[in-house]
Amino acid sequence: MLVGKLVDVSEGGVGVETFVPLTEGAVVGVSGDLHQKELGLRISGRVRVTYSTEIFPGLYRNGLQFVEVAYARAS
Repeated sequence: MLVGKLVDVSEGGVGVETFVPLTEGAVVGVSGDLHQKELGLRISGRVRVTYSTEIFPGLYRNGLQFVEVAYARAS
């Protein structure tokens, strides 16, 4: 299991920061919760790594494109 920090989300995918690079083109599983003022969503599915770039020594920004995703309300 690898833990990452969610940076942004769109209809097509998510951006995450990790301490290790991800392999471009790899399909990996993701899951997590998104919370805003009045709405919480639980997301799970599979994503394709579109890029992995070192932004600081030992910190990587990764673009992940949804391959399949499911949403559910989170409390």
